[in-house]
Amino acid sequence: MPGEVVRESVRRQAEGDDVAGFAATFDQSSAESVGQREGFAHAQFSARTGQDAPQGLLLFFLARGGRRAGPAQALLRRRKRSERGERRGGRGGCIRRPRSFALGRQQEDLHLAAAGIPCGAQTRGNDARVVEYQQVARAKHLRKVPHGPVGPPAVGAQQVQHPGCVALGQRLLGDPFGRQRIVKAVGSHGAQHSGRPTVLHGRFQVRRRKAAVGRRIGHRQEASRRYTFAPMTTRRRMEKDLARYRREQEARARVQLPSIRLRAGRQNRHPWVYRRMLEGPYEDLPPGTLVDAYGRDRQFVGRGFYNGNSEIALRILTEDPRETIDAAWFRKRVAEAVRFRHDLLRLPEKTDAYRVIHSEGDGLSGLVVDRFGPVLVAELFSAGMHRYWPWVAAALEAAYPGAEIVVRADRRSEKLEGVKMDGPPPSEGARRVAIQEHGAKFEVDLRRGHKTGYFLDQRENRQRMAELSRGCELFDGFCYTGGFAIHAARAGARRVEAVDLDEDVVAIGERNRSLNGLSDAQVTFRHGNVFDVLRECRATNRRFARMVLDPAKLAVARHELPRALGAYRDMNRLGMQCLEPGGVLLSCSCTGLVSEADFLDALRAAADEARLDLQIFHLAGAAPDHPFAARMPEGRYLKAVFARVRT
Repeated sequence: MPGEVVRESVRRQAEGDDVAGFAATFDQSSAESVGQREGFAHAQFSARTGQDAPQGLLLFFLARGGRRAGPAQALLRRRKRSERGERRGGRGGCIRRPRSFALGRQQEDLHLAAAGIPCGAQTRGNDARVVEYQQVARAKHLRKVPHGPVGPPAVGAQQVQHPGCVALGQRLLGDPFGRQRIVKAVGSHGAQHSGRPTVLHGRFQVRRRKAAVGRRIGHRQEASRRYTFAPMTTRRRMEKDLARYRREQEARARVQLPSIRLRAGRQNRHPWVYRRMLEGPYEDLPPGTLVDAYGRDRQFVGRGFYNGNSEIALRILTEDPRETIDAAWFRKRVAEAVRFRHDLLRLPEKTDAYRVIHSEGDGLSGLVVDRFGPVLVAELFSAGMHRYWPWVAAALEAAYPGAEIVVRADRRSEKLEGVKMDGPPPSEGARRVAIQEHGAKFEVDLRRGHKTGYFLDQRENRQRMAELSRGCELFDGFCYTGGFAIHAARAGARRVEAVDLDEDVVAIGERNRSLNGLSDAQVTFRHGNVFDVLRECRATNRRFARMVLDPAKLAVARHELPRALGAYRDMNRLGMQCLEPGGVLLSCSCTGLVSEADFLDALRAAADEARLDLQIFHLAGAAPDHPFAARMPEGRYLKAVFARVRT
């Protein structure tokens, strides 16, 4: 081993009679460069021993570097003290700024061997980075890390010189295994320098406060300084680098996806990219293909579903190029959505009907899943979700073992996507299920009901309106299966009149009335047009103390917005005219294209036309299990305005 060669060579010279002469000859060298010193050292060694100089000889003599022969005599004494475990202060050497910890195995062994050889004094060096007259008084391990097969970090070479004048590599002050040492250095003269421990990361830095330096005859002042050396490469950092390297390798190894390009740079992080924003068309890609999208500057934009038939041509699922969309990815997203409902919202403690996945709000664009007791109902809005439905179904089965899964898609979505996405009809036992919500029971028709069968987004608003309707007469317009009407009647409303244009849902509402033990006198369901019924009530001067107006979506495209806003204005004007002075109106809009500000403007215009004053006291939205992404504001589709009408 090279370190043993150095030890043996030093021992042989120290035991000879010409130790001082040999050291003096070497110290008298006026060579300034390292190369000249190395040549001189090798020549002197060969001349006196008749052998070639061993590897590492220069490390010892360069570290010593003195210009006097006297300290060489103390070399043997210090070596013997070191072997006996004694410690003794004295004039020291210098510490050079560490640069790296990447050393070869052979060189590392050499430095470890040289670490046990004490040396004489070190004079001032020319390097500005040298800290003068420092010697190690003690070294202590702060923490120990179990040894393991850890490779050297990919950094440059390091220069470290031991304070005891032995040239070392990396092992004294830090190493790739994450060990850390504290070194207390004591100077030979000068006033005491006070400074707090400094952690060194690849650079030798010392925080110190200047003090006056005093020299007195017969008296020596000692200056102490404390250093904390932290290695540049720790185990944690190496593990992070290794994990990043593995992720990059996996990204390279995955199957290459088709790529599409945007016409211009992406202005925001909205998960929808419209067809006019793409360079396409990409006619060779079937609807729902997973693709990688790139901007005009060739920068990665995202990965998601492409459908050239749809106006929403790209639905971005992830913006991380290292993330692979596969069955494991869907399982992770579904599990995260379920944990949000169960652990944070604690919905199973309140009801057995809630939304499990809310499309972009849960990072799964084009997918909505509701739970109704033992049945999961999935509604598809994207050809990609239909194409990769086996992955989605496997994720849902893992989250809800034993649950029956029903797949639905409305005709409009199928027409826009150009793909038939509706699944097989539910089984006989799952066509109609009974759910519980705030103590009330409701029947849900999973085959013919709107959307997934029941509007779960109004859960909290139904409860709030029921509390406001105690002892009052309520008009429930667009009642569907009687959600608001049943809750209000159970809460103590004097009488409830519910109106809807769909005969099937009116029949389900009547069954829900019986399911909750209510009579026809308490809740009356009526088939009819809400606008016509309100005009009739206005003509007959019939008034209600409470009113709910919750129509279906009135606009599915932007060119339909003017008509939708006009309908909201007329509907609310008629409703306000049929309310008693001081009556409460709950007006709702589930049209995502209509913003909250536009909806409030429509209500304000309706109140002006009716010459009434509208006092808004509460603005609400969908239930918490219907989250929306901040980067997609239209995800906050439901607007619920609680207002009081004053004359």
